[in-house]
Amino acid sequence: TTHCVVDVPPCNTDCPDSWIGDNECDPSCNTSECNYDGGDCSTSDWLCDTTYYAGSDGCDCGCGVLDPDCASSYSTSCEFDHCPEHFSLSDTDNTQCVVPAEWICQAINYAASDGCDCGCGITDPDCDSNLASSCSYSSCPDGQEPDTYNNFICVTSSPPTCAPGCLPEWIGDGICDGECDNSNCDFDLGDCQTSAQWTCDLDYYGGEDGCDCGCGTHDPDCASYEASACSFNWCPLEEQPVSTNNAQCESVPDSLCSPGCESQWLGDGWCDEACYNPDCGYDYGDCD
Repeated sequence: TTHCVVDVPPCNTDCPDSWIGDNECDPSCNTSECNYDGGDCSTSDWLCDTTYYAGSDGCDCGCGVLDPDCASSYSTSCEFDHCPEHFSLSDTDNTQCVVPAEWICQAINYAASDGCDCGCGITDPDCDSNLASSCSYSSCPDGQEPDTYNNFICVTSSPPTCAPGCLPEWIGDGICDGECDNSNCDFDLGDCQTSAQWTCDLDYYGGEDGCDCGCGTHDPDCASYEASACSFNWCPLEEQPVSTNNAQCESVPDSLCSPGCESQWLGDGWCDEACYNPDCGYDYGDCD
């Protein structure tokens, strides 16, 4: 008995019959002629508008599943990119959206609306700015921290300071540093010898009661060493704080700094209008 076998051509020259229904999605078989690879290319994972799938409207990419309209799975075949903002198509799998190559942290944290991730090679879109102050999380290695102005790069951490402007190496170096002369810095570890040099009531020293002047050493409450920073003048009668070192006193010049302004009025805690002018140091702060 002779049997004849009908030679049925494949649905697609690039799609062998054995590929159809083998539980693997083959792009060349994912066409209507090949019954969409026998169901191997399920559309349940299609993330875009369902009308775009095999809509003969062009190759839609970034949709989770290969669009039958695409000639291949490479990004070069794409006509429409549906990836979210800040993401790009994979070069070899146009169904997937990927983070920029410069991102060196976990991909799940990029533009995840989970806070500003820093030290990751490029700025996280979740960040309000490139400043380190906007960081919610740091991926920098131990001993490093996000750069102050470019939070996507890591720099060696700065040593902690007890007060603005006070460098750690200044504390206890034998020199009195005004920036370190406060309780947070343990009063410069004795460099300023407060107890020995302070001649006014100790309660006034760093008491947040205003700038006390003429007390032998600088009051941490003073904004500067200038006499113009003084709130109170504790110099003896007929003396006033030195203009560039308000901790020390000097004799008041015989001539008045301004007509009607007596020298003892300066920095006495009362605002004297006659002394409120540049020549009299604005009454040493009495009118503030």
